[in-house]
Amino acid sequence: MLAGKNKQDCQFESSNFHGGGIRPAELEMTSPVEDLIKKSLGMRESGRLDEAIIAARRATTVDPDNANSWWQLGLAVSEKDGAFASIPHFKKTVELSDGFAYGWHRLGAAYKKTGMLEQAIGCWETAIENDDDRIDSLYALADAYQEREFGSDEDKRFEVLKLLDAKGEIRTNDLNPLGIAYYKKKDHHKAIHCYRRFAALDSGPTGYFNLGLALSAPEVSQDADAVDAWRRALEKDPTYERAKERLTANIPHLIELRSRVLARNDQLIDQSQWYINYINPFELLNLTEVENPFDLEIKTIQRAKKALLQEIDIENGLVEWVPGLRTDRSQAIKVSDGLTNEIDRYWHHLVYQNKDLLEFLSRGRLDHFLIDPDESPMEMLESIQVSPGEFEELLGERFAAQFDLLLSKAIEKREVDLIEAMLDGRRWVSPQQEDKCFVGALRQINQLIEPLRQASGKSEKIKPSVESVLAVLAQGHMGRIVGMLPTSFQTIQNEAATLIRSIVINACNGHGDADLAKEILAIGKTLASKSPSLLHKLDEDMKALDDRIKSESKDEASLTYQGSSYSITRKAVTFGKQSLPVADVRTLRWGITVSRSGAATTNAFTFAVGGRGSNVLTLNWSTSKDLEASRALFNKFVDASFSYLMPRVLEMIRADLNSNQTIRIGAAPVSKNGITFTVEGWFSNKQELCPWHRLRSEIDTGEVVITDSSNSKCKIWLPLATVDNAIALHFLIKNHS
Repeated sequence: MLAGKNKQDCQFESSNFHGGGIRPAELEMTSPVEDLIKKSLGMRESGRLDEAIIAARRATTVDPDNANSWWQLGLAVSEKDGAFASIPHFKKTVELSDGFAYGWHRLGAAYKKTGMLEQAIGCWETAIENDDDRIDSLYALADAYQEREFGSDEDKRFEVLKLLDAKGEIRTNDLNPLGIAYYKKKDHHKAIHCYRRFAALDSGPTGYFNLGLALSAPEVSQDADAVDAWRRALEKDPTYERAKERLTANIPHLIELRSRVLARNDQLIDQSQWYINYINPFELLNLTEVENPFDLEIKTIQRAKKALLQEIDIENGLVEWVPGLRTDRSQAIKVSDGLTNEIDRYWHHLVYQNKDLLEFLSRGRLDHFLIDPDESPMEMLESIQVSPGEFEELLGERFAAQFDLLLSKAIEKREVDLIEAMLDGRRWVSPQQEDKCFVGALRQINQLIEPLRQASGKSEKIKPSVESVLAVLAQGHMGRIVGMLPTSFQTIQNEAATLIRSIVINACNGHGDADLAKEILAIGKTLASKSPSLLHKLDEDMKALDDRIKSESKDEASLTYQGSSYSITRKAVTFGKQSLPVADVRTLRWGITVSRSGAATTNAFTFAVGGRGSNVLTLNWSTSKDLEASRALFNKFVDASFSYLMPRVLEMIRADLNSNQTIRIGAAPVSKNGITFTVEGWFSNKQELCPWHRLRSEIDTGEVVITDSSNSKCKIWLPLATVDNAIALHFLIKNHS
């Protein structure tokens, strides 16, 4: 019969193999091969390896297809002659029974001992395919992947370690690499879980150091917890320089935050809300001198309880030694009874000794969340770690309720420093209680981002700007608050980032400004730092915007002439020291004048871009050398103008015409209805309006020639080099015909 999965010696059930194996005990008759297998097994167990090998080899001769006989031969040979000698027999075993997971494991182990790591890994992978409960094969694979270090082995090892962890079989030394793997994949909360367990079991500082790294990651940002972790690393090893470096880098900011928080004179809650979530029984009973709670006698508790009830009766519910408390007999008795259980008494005593924690739970002060320059609550941290779950079971719900009350108040008052301090860590609750820390805060944050919802809706019709988006995020410190929220608020953060993404889409597609969209998207990414999937989507958006900007920028042109730079880009025209945004461009003209002197030909290039009023940028140069290169460069400027400037000029001309203005382009009076020609007669000239559908325009030797298709006497000549927007009028006419 097949023995336990991790046993070294096992035989096969007869039902698994053709004609071999051991028959059930109730059948007295056995086959010769089964007798030989039994003999081999017995001899090997008694140390008679030569005889065991002879018996097993005889069994393989009697029935060459019996996997059990080959298995027994492999086991005996392995013990006598070593791993290399056993390989052929273990190979034969799995050939005959390829589903035998332990056979594959032993074959892999034999390969590994003889230096054949590749073959070993293949065998162990097959063993896991057949039975993923083979813990020995999982351990072997984890170590082999680390040793081999192929490109994909890091991910393979990660999967093996995850499987071991899920089965509760992970080794202590594997917790740290599993945490590192989670950390690299930005799954920081799982990394934190691994590092905490490793740190609790390991005697060195590495676990706590790595725990601090994960806690301080921007996606988590529990900086107070990180400092506590690094200080605990130094407790393990006071010479550990990496922890010292991290503390030196991180503590100054937290000390400044502490100073700002402590400088506030007012508290988030008033006396009416003190003690609504917690009253410490040691404080209530005035048991101030207790050093060891386990030595506290019941009689002492009863005497203190009697004195307390007398105080309540005499002072109408006030308790002199507990500031701001008014209570009644029933509540006092209930709180006092918290000392009857030794475990509860221990934790209440620890809270009483930790004055910052006591003040938070009882009266709503926030010193518990602030970093002291010199120390951390090490005793409390150690106790929580040594007895996992006990503190949370007793006080976690009350801690969460108090945290939610104060955080909600801080958000309501837009107290950014207080919010940051509370979110920096020391939330001593169980994972199941974590969400209860943020119930009221979620409602406050939902209201906080309402202006962003409105801005997103408006961006479809009104072009946004970086400044307008930043102004919205500055309302009530919305951007800072949303950015520092933990993963419990991921839905809110995702909504905020998605709202900005919709503004980005409107800026790009609705208003045609990919550069603006990219700048706004960078703002949105800061709000999505705790959502890898959304951040990935925003990264894809950024790449799409980069591709679009690259495509839109392909016609940009630039040159350097007489020490000055000239360029036409999708954003602006820059000629020397003058610059004109594309949005302000109103007129265009360009041209080439050719002159000859003997055999020499000179080209004079003219380019002029006008803005509002008399603001005109001009570029003029002449050359008789490298004419083809100069023309090519000039044509690049023309192409850039067609791509970036001409659409704006045409838009402005159409806007003027649609507002019933008559504009003059050279000798052509242009109106919404067409162009008015001056036709010479015998005795006087007359004005004749030619509607757009009859107009014709051609370019001939550097001039735009405009005619009326129904009247040959109507003709206007507009030199391209000297008449602003002559080329624009040419395209307007072409588009109407």
